[in-house]
Amino acid sequence: MYETQAVAPRCMIKMYLQKAYDTIEWDFLDQMLQALKFPSIFRGWIMQCVTTATYSLNLNGSMFGFFKGERGLRQGDPLPPLLFTICMEYLTRLLMSSTAAMGFKFHPLCSAMRLSHLMFADDLLLFSKGDAPSMMTIIRTFSTFSATSGLKMSKGKSNAYFNGVNANLKADFLQISGLVEGKLPFKYLGVPIKTTRLNAQDCKPLIDKIVARIRTLGARKLSYAGRPKSEGGLGLKQDILWNKAAVGKLVWWIYTKPELIWVKWVKEFLHQANQQLNWATSGYEYTISKGYDLIQNKSPGVPWSVCVWNAWTVPKHGFIAWIYYHGNMNTRSKMHRLGINEDNTCCICGIEEETLDHLFFDCHYSKRLITCIGAWMGMNIPVSGLLDWRLGRSGSQVQKGILDAVINACIYNVWHQRNRSRYEFILIRPKKLARMIMEELKVRFRGLDRRKLQRRDEDWIQGLLRKGM
Repeated sequence: MYETQAVAPRCMIKMYLQKAYDTIEWDFLDQMLQALKFPSIFRGWIMQCVTTATYSLNLNGSMFGFFKGERGLRQGDPLPPLLFTICMEYLTRLLMSSTAAMGFKFHPLCSAMRLSHLMFADDLLLFSKGDAPSMMTIIRTFSTFSATSGLKMSKGKSNAYFNGVNANLKADFLQISGLVEGKLPFKYLGVPIKTTRLNAQDCKPLIDKIVARIRTLGARKLSYAGRPKSEGGLGLKQDILWNKAAVGKLVWWIYTKPELIWVKWVKEFLHQANQQLNWATSGYEYTISKGYDLIQNKSPGVPWSVCVWNAWTVPKHGFIAWIYYHGNMNTRSKMHRLGINEDNTCCICGIEEETLDHLFFDCHYSKRLITCIGAWMGMNIPVSGLLDWRLGRSGSQVQKGILDAVINACIYNVWHQRNRSRYEFILIRPKKLARMIMEELKVRFRGLDRRKLQRRDEDWIQGLLRKGM
């Protein structure tokens, strides 16, 4: 018999899969796709991609031979990570079944959530109470999964961590499982795993990586998103500039809050600089937002910002319209110029070159749509020079805002139909699409607070809500 320990016994296993992508059995993958009810034709496509892969050897800078694989998934393609996740779903379901059986007890800190494991790609964390039945349930379940899938534990990289477990039980379990006892802390997905509470310093490396990645993606994909809306951006704050502005708040306190102890200490070092600034005597109230505006380089305003950002526009319509006004849509014409797509004809009409102007205003489909929408609004909306027409149009701000909502809805829905036509071979008739847009906008208009509108604007909106097509 094993001696009882004072601390509630618990066990955690950090398991690394040996050559995970290279060892998955193809039959197992096909069975998983079938069990998850993927269509047979889709399964055939997937297995064709997987099983026809060939490999060459790079020896002294020269390529030799083509070798056909017998198992495993190619790394570097976008598809294998998804297929690997499907395979790991089998382990999840096995663990759910085995840990629900009699005799298994959860890790004391995981029992409320009935959590037995965490996984990310080929890194696994397995949890159980530190007793023999529970720990052996985990090992037996993984052995079943391994025998079926072909995935095996890398013993050199896998460790077991214990607390409150009897030394004899621990030794027996390590001998049976082939694991080695590990010591805390260790890192999982870049975050330290330890017995004490994580602090800011523990998470800083991971946060720095995430921020750097977000900043890189933002610079590459939406470089103009950090500008104010009036300048053609999304109004998103740039983290580096905002941080500088926040530091500016501390600087402002230094020169305006002399009674603070830490300010007195800092002023001993900054006395000369303090003589050169007049914020402390000018009555200027520093805020981080003001500081952010001060250090951000201003850009010329764009006339179309008022057309995109208003309360009447459905937000998803405004976002796509914003991309349109920046000319950043991946039309076939643009892809053709980049050498990505050989065909530059319109996905809808199949006749003219698919430029932005053609797709949204010159294509017979778009023209018919705008004509139907204009009839609902009682306007003759031009398809040529639409932006200039909108900016030069007179009328109340409410009427202009609703007109913008209509134009943005047309841009969004034409782009949506273009993509459906290309990828799903489906295209809704312009008149039917116009009715769909009309009904969606009616829902939007009804949901907005119109109590402060002038009578003529309210009457006009009520007319639109009553009118059909």
